[in-house]
Amino acid sequence: MRLASLFTDGAVLQRGCSLAVWGWCAPRVLVEGKLAGVKIAAPSSWQGEFLLRFPPMEAGGPYELAVSAEASGEECRVTDVLIGEVWLAGGQSNMEYPLQTFTQGDPLAQTEEYLRQGGDDPFLRLAEVAQQSLGTVEQTVSVEWKCSNAKNAPAFTAVGAWFALQLRKHLQVPVGIVSCNWGGTHIHSWISHEKLLQLPCCRAELLELENRIGSPDFWRMPGLDLKRQPPSGAKLNFAAVTSPDSGNQGVERGWARPDFNDSDWASMQVPGSWMEQRVNGLGATWCRRHVTIPVEWEGKPLILHLGGVDKHDTTYFDGMQVGATGTGFEQCHWAETRHYVIPKELTRGREHLVAVRGFSFFFGGGFTGLSEEYFLELADEADGRKLPLAGRWLAHAEYTIVPKVLTFARNAGLPRDAHPFNFNAMHCLFDGMVRPVIPFPIRGVLWYQGETDTNYENYSKDYGLKLQALIEDWRFRWGMGELPFLIVQLANYRLPTSSESTKFEQNWLAIQNQQRLVAQRLPNCALCTVTDLGEEHEIHPHDKRSVAIRLARLAFHYVYGDKSIVPEGPRFRSSHTDAEGCLRLFFDWSDNLHASDDQPIRGFEIAGPDGHFVSANVFIDGNTLLVSAESVPNPQRVRYNWACWPNGNLTNDTGLPAPTISE
Repeated sequence: MRLASLFTDGAVLQRGCSLAVWGWCAPRVLVEGKLAGVKIAAPSSWQGEFLLRFPPMEAGGPYELAVSAEASGEECRVTDVLIGEVWLAGGQSNMEYPLQTFTQGDPLAQTEEYLRQGGDDPFLRLAEVAQQSLGTVEQTVSVEWKCSNAKNAPAFTAVGAWFALQLRKHLQVPVGIVSCNWGGTHIHSWISHEKLLQLPCCRAELLELENRIGSPDFWRMPGLDLKRQPPSGAKLNFAAVTSPDSGNQGVERGWARPDFNDSDWASMQVPGSWMEQRVNGLGATWCRRHVTIPVEWEGKPLILHLGGVDKHDTTYFDGMQVGATGTGFEQCHWAETRHYVIPKELTRGREHLVAVRGFSFFFGGGFTGLSEEYFLELADEADGRKLPLAGRWLAHAEYTIVPKVLTFARNAGLPRDAHPFNFNAMHCLFDGMVRPVIPFPIRGVLWYQGETDTNYENYSKDYGLKLQALIEDWRFRWGMGELPFLIVQLANYRLPTSSESTKFEQNWLAIQNQQRLVAQRLPNCALCTVTDLGEEHEIHPHDKRSVAIRLARLAFHYVYGDKSIVPEGPRFRSSHTDAEGCLRLFFDWSDNLHASDDQPIRGFEIAGPDGHFVSANVFIDGNTLLVSAESVPNPQRVRYNWACWPNGNLTNDTGLPAPTISE
């Protein structure tokens, strides 16, 4: 006998609803379950599957869950079970990022703050669903429930952990987070095969993929080795799908030396992605920057601070290696801050060179973190000065690698993300990670995803259809009615100015607006606006605590019925022509509309029949806004904060921002 993946010691079960407990045992036997003094029974099927449904229970515990089949003598016992509130935290890297990732030079800074505020609590728990993308329909997935404490919390999803802490303080019941996410994923990988077939924007691509991979010859192609794929529940086997570092060639070419002529190298913004800035793809990339240190620093040891490198680095100062982080296929260093000591022997004179060789074997590549995390300072005697290093560097590709899975896909004539074992293949992660945890009872879903879909115009254009499909799909399969979905709108962010930045901005804004429209259109959905929390050239904003607090406000008001909490900033409802040349805008949560910075309201644009938008003058009239522009005598459309790095300042009593608008 075995129970489904989430029924392990330390599990948190959802209060106040029918509790589904399922698993596998001998066929056609009576299965009995005991939990919190309640006994129930149900037969197993001809295949040995069983499903028990306990009646709704109040918060409490710890309890023991016992499941047995008397006829076969089989039994499972799960200890330390709590009953309280359970939320699923899903999406990509901004949801996946752990507490230990977001630092200001101290890897445990955010974790310690979380623990200080109450995160060291045995009634706060997290279960991380293992990442698996085998391209097959799975019944189980590796999961382990962990208590929130100093040992476990650093690896918890930052958004999920902070959200759980808010709920624990407010509701005073046990709280569990099911973390089910994977960085760099498209939304179509999280939707079931059956639902994707109903979407015109996905159906043709899905059927083409099925036709190609249905052939026996396909599975015998060179480069496809089923035996090298990871077992169920294991993480991606990088040795099977990509290549390790092939060796440092740049240092032999003099790229670490200050006298090397780098005049033909590309300009690159640091921090930032060398992939998004089109310097290189996966592989090894060098970045160089000349610096002038203060005269008082000459002949003294310094510390070089780098916000992070995705994934590995070897760092030089005037041609001498001063540090290195990461080997092989290690992923754990991809956003880890670097702090390297520069000996006093290297700091003679004022003119010097910092050179960093970055290497990435999968997912992404670049410099992570905040601009203020890149600097030089004195090592022994702090004088308070920091020499900033963020900004323009010169970069050059040492070599580029093409992952084996992409080579295989090209040989098979498949699109980049449409081949087996790729976590971005359609319905792959639904089958491997979501399906095995259904119908484990949950209160709702926190969804933070969409960044990867901005890379493709057709994906961003259809994102709203897919997001609605995912919500409908999951609600139907969980069978818990209109399961609450709290959607995090993409944060403010932009690529450094380039030929690609305009197209990227259009895609980014399209997804932001569709997230808003889906949240308004579907019942029991709400939008968490974070267009003031982003970082200009960092796609992973560090402040996850504020994101979680805003999600919790939404949950308290809309899900738990605490009407004393205003859940969000001004939410656009409608507009109509108020007078000649003027639109009146109506909002929900419109008490005390004002500018967040005591300046005139900005960020609004209007357009007439020609669709040409111009900046609008804004006048606050009670709980509404009047917008107009002299050059638009007949305004018909309005938009707000329509830029990846917007400057809109509309807020209400909460101080929370209004979301991006395009009507």
